[in-house]
Amino acid sequence: MVDARIKFSDEWDKLKSNKFKVGNIFTTFRRYKPEKYDYYKNHIGKEFNVLLGKKYLGTAILENCIKKRSIDIRINEIKRDTYEKYSVDDFNNLMIKFYGTSNFLGLWLTFKIKKVNVLNKKYYIQCDFK
Repeated sequence: MVDARIKFSDEWDKLKSNKFKVGNIFTTFRRYKPEKYDYYKNHIGKEFNVLLGKKYLGTAILENCIKKRSIDIRINEIKRDTYEKYSVDDFNNLMIKFYGTSNFLGLWLTFKIKKVNVLNKKYYIQCDFK
C-alpha cells in the first residue's frame, strides 16, 4: 500500500506522457525544513503516489534526498526538472516567486517511476516494473 505522495500544481515537462514513463527518473526541488528532510530521508526506497493536482499519474520510488541551494542547480538539471525552454533566469524568477529569493536552501528529490496510469481513449492502462 502506498501511503506517501508527491504533488505537483504545474504540468512540468517531466510529467508529460512522453517523459513520465516506467523506469524514467525525475527530480523535484522542495522547501527545506528539518522535519521534511528527516521525512524524506526516512522514506528513501519507498513508493510515492504522484499527483498533478488531483489527477493520479502513477507511482515512483524515492531514490535520493539531498540539501541543495537553488543557485547550485545546473542548467541541465533545471531543464530536466521544469521545462526544456527554461533558462537560469527563468528558474531564479520561479524561486523568487515561490520562496522570495533566488538563493534558496531546498531539498533535491530524485524519483524513479514505477507505475504509470495513461488515459488511452476510454481506458486506463496500468504498467508496472519489478
